[in-house]
This record gives sequence, structure tokens and C-alpha cells, in this order.
Amino acid sequence: MRETLLALTMLIATAASVCAQEPFPKDAAARIDVFPFETRTLSDPDFRAGNKAAASATTVAGVLRLPLSGGRVPVVVLLEGSGGIISNNDVWDRQLLSHGIATFTIDGFSPRGFVNLVADQSKLGLLNMIVDLYKGLGVLAKHQQIDSGRIAVMGFSRGGIIALYSAMRRFQTVWNDSGVTPAAYIPLYPFCNTELIDDTDVVGGPIRIFHGSADDYVSITPCQAYVKRLRDAGRDAQITALPDAYHAYDVPTLPSKPLLLPDAQKTDCLIIESKSGTLINKASGNPYSPADTCNGKGAHIGYSAEATRATEAAVLDLLGSVFKVK
Repeated sequence: MRETLLALTMLIATAASVCAQEPFPKDAAARIDVFPFETRTLSDPDFRAGNKAAASATTVAGVLRLPLSGGRVPVVVLLEGSGGIISNNDVWDRQLLSHGIATFTIDGFSPRGFVNLVADQSKLGLLNMIVDLYKGLGVLAKHQQIDSGRIAVMGFSRGGIIALYSAMRRFQTVWNDSGVTPAAYIPLYPFCNTELIDDTDVVGGPIRIFHGSADDYVSITPCQAYVKRLRDAGRDAQITALPDAYHAYDVPTLPSKPLLLPDAQKTDCLIIESKSGTLINKASGNPYSPADTCNGKGAHIGYSAEATRATEAAVLDLLGSVFKVK
């Protein structure tokens, strides 16, 4: 029996030695932790009004992936689109981890009982995940391996809206009690059709939007107009138009030939928030309604390797600058 245990011990030690000699993939996480945290669920009007009394407590979760490098590391918060956490999240995890940058993916859908919101966006307020983001920043601020001065926010589609409008001072003042001001905001193909009160008064690092020029799900044109207003106000904002790229162009499991989603909710409405907080259809001058004729259904999505590579290169260059990493 003793000889058998000795042989087993030697076998385990030998296997461990062999494994230790194998190179660890740079794009894999050295450690993965899941952090449940409390947030709030509320309507968009209540969020915009700062009505905290109307918010109900909700627990969501964030998945933190740490890179192989030691010490305190920078992190990018990844925010899901209407389809939930899908394959592009894994692509960005690997890209960022391979450069010594941690990722923190917030799941705001599953804990609320949603798989996705593609066919019905009304199930969750469009801006609600800004609260989730701010609460997630509080989790990261307390983590010993995270450098709270080097946190960026990146979102896709609906998550891109969160990444974009979370920079507004108006929302940060009311809802962000984390003590963290993001070092960069990186929205991919966000919806920019709503002109909010004080939306050019932003805080934190640069805003860099990436958008497909062929996107018929969420038009690039309102985002270009918003960036112009931000720049006219002296803000550090840029938008990159990716030629021939459709919505969700960085999702590698999609076909490169555009795929029609007949039930996808979309809008070409231009909306303005009035001083009273009412959303107004700019074309009609009347309160905005989902029944307005500028709303519709049906849009295309599709993968573009070229647009993805261009975005990856630009994002890594930006993060190298704001995080001061190679």
C-alpha cells in the first residue's frame, strides 16, 4: 500500500512538472470570479428624473477575468447587447486578456429572467443598465487586483447606449456612488437617436464610438450628429464609420452575408427630452410613442472580419494610451 501511494505521489508530481512547462495561453484568464451585487430596476422616466424611491432592489452579477500578469491591473467593463452575452464577448475577453487587461462582464438579463430583448425592448428600461454599470464599478473599486484609476467601459448595441450615456455628468451625479470615473467609454453600434438634457456635459475619459456605415438596425447618422455636438462643446469624442459593416459586425458566429431579423424592433425617430422630462418626437412635436410611424421592425445583422480587426486595433491603441500599457 505504501509503495502504491508513493508511486501515485510521484506520478502527480511528474504531471504537475510537465504541465508547468507548457506555455499558458496569453489570451486565457488566470483567474475567473463571479460577483453578485445589488442594483436597481426602474423605468427610464424615473431614471432620468433621479427618482430613487421608485427603484426596486435587484441582484445581478459580474464575471471578472484576470490576466496572467501580476500586480494591480486595468479592466474593461463589457456590457451586453439586446441578444445577451454572446460570442463577441469571448472575442473581446481574449483580446484584452492577451494585453494584460482584465474584463468584467455584467449580466443584467439572466437575473431579471430575460434571455434577450431583441423582440421586445420594453421589458427593461433602455437606460436601466447604467445603474448596473455604476454598481459594478463599486465592486471593482474594492478589488485588490484592480487599479480603480484604470477602468474603461465598452458596450455593444444596447450596451453601447449604456457605455455612451453613462458618461453624462447628470447621471453620474445622481446614480454613481462608486467613486470611479471611467478612463474611456467605447460604445459599439449604439442608438443615439435621443437628445437628452445636458448630454454634452460628460465626465471622465475619451468617448470612441465604432459603427457600421451599412447598419440598418441602428443608423450611424444620429451618432455622427451627437459626436459633432460633443466636439462643438469641447469634449474628446470621435466616431469611426466602418465601411459596409452591419449591426453586430464583431459577432463571429454570425454569417458574413447579412442576416435579416424580421422581428427586430428599430426606430428612425429623432427624439428630444423636454425640460419637463417628456420625450418628444422631433418631427411631429408630439410626445414620442412606440406607435409613431418612424418605428418599425426588421433589420440586418452580419459579421465583418475586416471591421472587427479595425475596431480591435483602434480599441487596443486607445487603451494602451489611457491605461499606459503596451
